[in-house]
Amino acid sequence: MTHFENIAAALKGRGLDAMLVTSEPGEFYAVGFHGEGAALITPDKTWYYTDSRYIEAARQLISGAEVILWTAGNGFREQIAALVKAHGVAKLGFEEEYMSVSSHTAWTKAVEAQFLPASELLTTLRQVKDAGELAAMREAQRVTDEALLAAIFGAWAGLIETPPVPEGLDRDQREGRALELWSKEYPWLSFHLSCTCYPGGVMLFTGRDGGTVCLPAEVAEQLTWEEPGLWQRLIGGGAS
Repeated sequence: MTHFENIAAALKGRGLDAMLVTSEPGEFYAVGFHGEGAALITPDKTWYYTDSRYIEAARQLISGAEVILWTAGNGFREQIAALVKAHGVAKLGFEEEYMSVSSHTAWTKAVEAQFLPASELLTTLRQVKDAGELAAMREAQRVTDEALLAAIFGAWAGLIETPPVPEGLDRDQREGRALELWSKEYPWLSFHLSCTCYPGGVMLFTGRDGGTVCLPAEVAEQLTWEEPGLWQRLIGGGAS
């Protein structure tokens, strides 16, 4: 996922002829993968320079830019300087919040252009998520929800199997259905999120309210968990 067009469209409004992207977060936003290189973005075209470690991945993953390999004998600053000169770039935005003093000195020595602070350009653009980014975020949340569901209802030392929960349900529906299925065999699940079993037949119950109760297994098995107010009495010290 690249954002060259977004960056290019924002140049004119900030009085820039081009944008130089060299930071890790800026590069990931612009290029779409974690590499090591530099991008020159103009309203008409984008160039991305990287070394032999990342060139193959860059050529496969990056669209919308010309991907170029830099070599030791022809440094990428000199190559970008040639592009800046050829395309008449006078005002070049750079990421002042990330570029070190030594790097800035090297860039301004190599490139004949006015370097203007423009970190805010990328920061502002990154705050607005496009459809692809939103889809990726939703998928990440779905995976997280599935992991949380498994942890809540299936992590008791591997002793409890995950019940068959129908597909097509949202997180709350799946959690509710899993709770319903498990509660038939483990009634205390109706009231508590987790139970940890310790050697010697001791069970530590942790409630939704954050309260905890330690009970011998034989006592826990004899309790009527459906009894109204039972958990409140347990955390209040009324169980023995």
